[in-house]
Amino acid sequence: MSARIISIVSEKGGVSKTSSVCHIGARLSQMGFKVAIIDFDTTQANATTQLVGPIWTNEDYKKGICSVVTEGNLIDDVIIETGRENLFLIPSEKFQSNGAPFNIEATLKELGLEGYMLLKEAIESSSKLKDMNFIIIDNGPTLGITTVATLIASDYYAIPVRTESFSMDSISPTIDTANKVKKQANKLLKPLGVYIALEDKRNKKNLKRALDELEKITTDHSIHLFENRIPVNANFAYLPRDRKLIYDLKTGNRGRAEYEALTQEILERIMMIEKSEEEVNLESTQMEAR
Repeated sequence: MSARIISIVSEKGGVSKTSSVCHIGARLSQMGFKVAIIDFDTTQANATTQLVGPIWTNEDYKKGICSVVTEGNLIDDVIIETGRENLFLIPSEKFQSNGAPFNIEATLKELGLEGYMLLKEAIESSSKLKDMNFIIIDNGPTLGITTVATLIASDYYAIPVRTESFSMDSISPTIDTANKVKKQANKLLKPLGVYIALEDKRNKKNLKRALDELEKITTDHSIHLFENRIPVNANFAYLPRDRKLIYDLKTGNRGRAEYEALTQEILERIMMIEKSEEEVNLESTQMEAR
């Protein structure tokens, strides 16, 4: 079976997309799955920094996904090990070797239709990614061509949110964009759902209001709302600087059990969706046979 490709997407920044990608990916790898993370947030490259450190320094410059887009390099040429068993990374180099920043959004736009399909084709042409069980894609806070390209390449998408107003406002536009991609370019794209990646419990009244609003938004859009939530946790703040994950800290830290439970719920959600699809396909085949 080919790898399941999951995009973590949101129009809003600061909703813990990168932390989600790294922690969900690492947890899956701990469970024995082979996982590749693609850092497609090329302006920030935070997943790269957290997992392996900045690869764009003069002393240790390495090519990543930007060279795949701009130079036609293969993913197989830039995929690297993270030092964690079963976890691999297609990093973002963020800057060119001369220190100039990349503008992947502009590059993809210049390519026209080819730009929208570039990531999908790069993944499909990779022999190393064929060995993976999961490919998880980190995205920037945009609904532009880079995010559309990842949705075209993906089987599933999930939307992280935090329990505050502006984050809630970003859910509907993100779902609308994914629905357009499904209709026009990738009929196989499916929503895993919306999950709380930063739950702030300091004000119970505001939290209840946020949860009620989330329930309404996800019901109106007929999209799943995950039960497991990730709490706001000061321990997450400096993990990227130390190139660590919550699993590297002592057992009992807030966030560890929650990410483990969220990852398990994601797996169960995927199995449920795929079982439902199998039943529909079987029923369709039986009807055709009549």
